[in-house]
Amino acid sequence: MKIPQKILNTSVLVFVIAFTVLCAFQIKKLKFNYDFEAFFPNEDDELGVYETHRNRFEWDNEFVLLGIENKKGIFQKDFLEKIEKLSNELKDIPHTDRIISPTTIKNISLSGLAPVQKRLLHIDDPSLYKDDSIAIYSTPELIGSFFPKDAKSISIFIKTKDNLSKVKSDSLARNIEKAFNKYHFDEVHFVGRIVAQDVYLKNLEKEFVYFLAISFVLVILFLWVSFRSLYGIVVPMTIVIISIFWTLGIMAMMNQSLDIMTCMLPTMIFIAGMSDVVHFFSKYFEEVAKGTEKQKIYPLILKEVGFPTFLTLITTVVGFLSLLFSSIKPIKDFGFYTSVGIIIAFCLSYTLLPALLYFFTPKKLVAVHDHNNKTYNVMRNVLFWIFRHQKTIIVTTCLLLVLSAIGVYKIKVNNILLEDLSDGVKIKQDFVFFDKHYSGVRPLELAITIKNKDKTVWDYDVMQQLNSVDDYLKKEYHVGFMYSPAMLAKNINKALNDETSGEGKFPTAEEYEDVKKQLIDNKKIKT
Repeated sequence: MKIPQKILNTSVLVFVIAFTVLCAFQIKKLKFNYDFEAFFPNEDDELGVYETHRNRFEWDNEFVLLGIENKKGIFQKDFLEKIEKLSNELKDIPHTDRIISPTTIKNISLSGLAPVQKRLLHIDDPSLYKDDSIAIYSTPELIGSFFPKDAKSISIFIKTKDNLSKVKSDSLARNIEKAFNKYHFDEVHFVGRIVAQDVYLKNLEKEFVYFLAISFVLVILFLWVSFRSLYGIVVPMTIVIISIFWTLGIMAMMNQSLDIMTCMLPTMIFIAGMSDVVHFFSKYFEEVAKGTEKQKIYPLILKEVGFPTFLTLITTVVGFLSLLFSSIKPIKDFGFYTSVGIIIAFCLSYTLLPALLYFFTPKKLVAVHDHNNKTYNVMRNVLFWIFRHQKTIIVTTCLLLVLSAIGVYKIKVNNILLEDLSDGVKIKQDFVFFDKHYSGVRPLELAITIKNKDKTVWDYDVMQQLNSVDDYLKKEYHVGFMYSPAMLAKNINKALNDETSGEGKFPTAEEYEDVKKQLIDNKKIKT
């Protein structure tokens, strides 16, 4: 029994409206994902090394840096008192692990009968500020870590709890900001993962809307040139927008979040989906303009347009599904959901679009698709021009291919996320501040394994080799603040000799015996 066309088209409209409403409610659950570690390839051996290192030690990005400026200089009593109060307040904020501030750092002397701790800054006695300044700026490991060369700011290090959720990270960032805002410092530079992720997520949301808006504008212009009718714009746009809604709704139903890759989904669906709609639209009104009966047009479209667009669909979907072979999850998700969106757009083009055209076909579009219209004449002239200039086109194409090959060769891989932000963004300015006045924000950690199982890191010859690594990094790469077992040994040796300033020298074999004893006793490490 053949279903009447009116009932069939009505059923399509009802189903589409119902499922679109369902997807609209689901889209509210969509979230933006900041997890850049998801882009690490799963089969990469280095990822295993990284995860093992992180589990054995600490997470490398779970910290916050505060760079607090004082234009008059940092050796001002009122400024240092505010820093001390702030440091004490930061300790009480939930989700902080430890706070290291210049006002709480102490030098240790091990030369006496018992260890003696001496404050780095004598906040309550300005008469000692000059001596403090000399001691600080003659101690290399303090410069670039807690103090800059110009003595116009101070850095506070805040170690946060590992793997904080987005909600906890935002709460911690707000509490830290509240803490330093009430002291009205000249300028505060606030950097760290918990700050950057919020900025990037907001930027991601803006770009999502931005790309969507650009796609809308370009497609509307294209449709206006093609059909010169409000109907010719609204109907194709409706098809593609519903396709995007359905795709995002399905993503929400599957608890999939939006990331850097999937933010491009709307644009991809616009491009691929609009192609099917335009092919169908053009063929439909071309046949109407010829006077073909409506009941014969749809089978004709399926025969002449449906099969070619179906082949295009298959090749496009296969191309995106090939991304499933990637070991990087966001890329796999992008390939899968883009394929889903393109298939949805194709299906709606051959179900919803005929239903809409069944109930209303404007006469103006029929006239536009008559062979005597300007668009048809322009396209025909362009086609004839192509036939007459085949050699020129081939030569131009070859030249462009050569230039493209040269350009591809010059492409460089860049993983500096800050470049995605404009210079006016506060957090980018803060990162630049730490790069300029301190040792930067991005940490570099080296995991060194001792091959000889009979040796430990505290053996003198091993420590010498570690010191050589330190010297190499300073000489060849000009690293800033550095913390290592060899540096720790030099600092203990300096404390044993009651030296309060200057870079500690690496101990001799004889001196190292006392250093090693202090390392083992204080760290509770058994060799």
